[in-house]
Amino acid sequence: MAGDESKWDALLRWSLSQADGTLPARVLRWFYFVFLDEEDRKWFMEAMQAKTMDVV
Repeated sequence: MAGDESKWDALLRWSLSQADGTLPARVLRWFYFVFLDEEDRKWFMEAMQAKTMDVV
């Protein structure tokens, strides 16, 4: 869809700004498992995998 690329860029910039070292990764993992149900986790993982490219 037209314009989706800028939305993903914005999401990436926001996500990176939230992971600036002020909040330990273990807290983020806890939040992910406590506040997202299985369906939301599945959607999130599918969305990230669809827009992620392995550049190894």
